[in-house]
Amino acid sequence: MRVLVFGMSADKFGGIESFLLNMNRHMNGECIFDYVIVGKSCIYEDKVKAGGGKVFYTTPYSQNPLKHLKELRQIVKECRDTHKTAYFNLFSMVHLIPVMLCERYGYKIVFHSHNSSIPKRGAIDPYRLLHAIGRKIYGGRKNITRLTCAPKAAEFMFGKGKNRSARMIYNAVEPDRFRFSPEARESIKKELGFSGKKVIGFAGRLEQQKNPLFLIDIFEEIAKKDDACRFLILGDGSMRLAIEEAILKKGLGDLVCLLQPRPDIEKFYSAMDLFLLPSLFEGLPVVLVETQANGLLSLVSSEAVPREAEVREGFIIFCDHKSSAKDWANAAICALDMHRDRYEWNDAVKKSHFDIDTEAGKLKEVLL
Repeated sequence: MRVLVFGMSADKFGGIESFLLNMNRHMNGECIFDYVIVGKSCIYEDKVKAGGGKVFYTTPYSQNPLKHLKELRQIVKECRDTHKTAYFNLFSMVHLIPVMLCERYGYKIVFHSHNSSIPKRGAIDPYRLLHAIGRKIYGGRKNITRLTCAPKAAEFMFGKGKNRSARMIYNAVEPDRFRFSPEARESIKKELGFSGKKVIGFAGRLEQQKNPLFLIDIFEEIAKKDDACRFLILGDGSMRLAIEEAILKKGLGDLVCLLQPRPDIEKFYSAMDLFLLPSLFEGLPVVLVETQANGLLSLVSSEAVPREAEVREGFIIFCDHKSSAKDWANAAICALDMHRDRYEWNDAVKKSHFDIDTEAGKLKEVLL
């Protein structure tokens, strides 16, 4: 069976993209994902095709609204005989035109909530208003199958009430891929010039949601307390230039390494001693499942990250999102002294609901 999938980015290495590709790969060819992408190319096209899938492109709405709608309608119309299900991976209820088209042509509609909030855009925020309207209309629809990665994400996307409940599909990973590697640890540290240093890390989009400027504030305070610490950032986004400027302004250029996203991220987790995630909001971050599978301790925002993200108590340290950079730095210094068996953590993830074979089977059942 083929499923028409919406919500994958064309040019970003992100948690949703990783989730979709990995899940589909573990469905043993019984369910094939074909993606509708906004743009002319997609960095994941080779991986999609390797799994038997297709990529359908549409002109961006911002460039030519009428052409975008025409192309989108054509794709949905032509695929209705071969695709019975349309699977929408949502960050908000704003862009619902594809949903309306798929409803019109008789698809089974599946919504999957991956987010628990959206950035504020001033006192009068049309984006939030559109989200509220979309949630009112679609959040409780009887013909919609609702999925979520965390209870908070379900409430944000669908609202409260018996008719708005959602089934949990955890953001699972392949534990063996992220198993701690001492060889990778040494080679990456040597490559970065961090041999013999304590490496604090971050991997993700450099956008407001991730609070990246606060990351630099935290590390500045850490560096004051321990000059053996180094900071490794892997990511890209609209705030990258602001991050670079903040690093230079604070005189941290020799202590911070800022890299583009990497497909071999597991090697860099092994090089890290602590992971920071002071996000303003999240759904259930895939990156934290990956770090736990690697045995990498994470210090995260208690406001943004749901407790459901923790495989076992003590695998994640929660810090008040309103705490100062000094408080976060103190917590980080303490965390760096905590000892754990990084291989044991990988085994714990394998036995949890974050194992991808279990969750891929559940998702396949829903889609089929």
